[in-house]
Amino acid sequence: MDQTFLFPLYSLLDIHIKTLIAVLFWGNLVAATLVYSFIALTPRSGHGKHSYSYFTGKVFQSLAFLLLFFRDQIPDILSVNCGNTFLFIGFCIEAGSALEAIHADSPKVRKLCIGITAACVILFNAAEVIQPGDPAFRVFIASICVFLTLCVPTERLLRFPGPSQFKRAVGVFYLVFLAMLLPRALAAMLSPFGLHSNTLVQALTFLSLVLLLVFSLAAYLFLLKEESDKALSEMAAMDTLTGLPNRRTFFAKAQIAFAGHAGGNTPLAVLHFELDDFKNVNAIWGHSFGDFFLKSFATALKRSLRATDTPCRYSNGEFLAILPGADAEQAMAIAKQALVGLKKTFLERRTGLIFTVSGGVSSGVPAPDSTLAEYLRQANQALHIAQTTGNNKVVLWKK
Repeated sequence: MDQTFLFPLYSLLDIHIKTLIAVLFWGNLVAATLVYSFIALTPRSGHGKHSYSYFTGKVFQSLAFLLLFFRDQIPDILSVNCGNTFLFIGFCIEAGSALEAIHADSPKVRKLCIGITAACVILFNAAEVIQPGDPAFRVFIASICVFLTLCVPTERLLRFPGPSQFKRAVGVFYLVFLAMLLPRALAAMLSPFGLHSNTLVQALTFLSLVLLLVFSLAAYLFLLKEESDKALSEMAAMDTLTGLPNRRTFFAKAQIAFAGHAGGNTPLAVLHFELDDFKNVNAIWGHSFGDFFLKSFATALKRSLRATDTPCRYSNGEFLAILPGADAEQAMAIAKQALVGLKKTFLERRTGLIFTVSGGVSSGVPAPDSTLAEYLRQANQALHIAQTTGNNKVVLWKK
């Protein structure tokens, strides 16, 4: 091939290694700043715990590259020992946060990664004691330790089922970086060079790390945006006080469930509850206590329902639930369990007072021409009977 073409191409890789280390310092610092800004500006529900881990990993890496940049200008204990230790820890934390973000981690994998990283920290610092001041040996040991630190997370990123191709591509960049570490380690022993030596294998290794930094940051910010959007969507569908679905979400799900039962042979039930004397509770004990009452019953209701059932906070002190596949006997048992469950919360134990709830149940096999509104009306009528005959009971609607 024409050498006049190869020389300009090779010159693209003739990059000052110290410059690349400075780029990695600033890049990791910017990445940490961006992630921290996202954490600070979004609700806690809009990001997972892994975002704090990612931020911590980037801080460790930025400190590491800062210390490595000043090699030969500051004591070795800082540049060599602390710099490489921070680097191993930073890589471990960042890779762990990536696995946590795509739900590819587990206690076993986490312990394995931490164990490998701890062993690498000990190995590197022990090697520095055994053979101090040898730049080539440092490059060799550091390359092997980084490879060992990242090999398990890389394997999980590439092979774990589920994440999008965009997120899986981060694993590919990890693999490219790992692929450069072993030749770098071998080259350091065959043709000795130090950290700041300007060689082709050095340039390729650090360039792959720069590309990994850029692409992994882009992928991670994309992931954080996905999580934030999902959290906002969930918040819009929930009643913020009780944690139950709100009216809009309930009716959307209830209409689908009812349409699936209308004209079939499977029963369906609707429950309607109201906290007894809730207005007086608010007036006498205050709205904070009223909120406590609402949350206590919402907890009891959720615990009594099945996974297929959908509850909601309907209005101020009212709750609804739709129970697909539940006949009258099952629906009554679930409704009564919700009333009993209120006593098992710490509401009465904490206050020493008695608070009650009344409920109405409508159940049957929906006819082709029946509507959800009809079942809701029947449950409301049954609730009214329960309230006018003494409260603290559940009544089944009957024709």
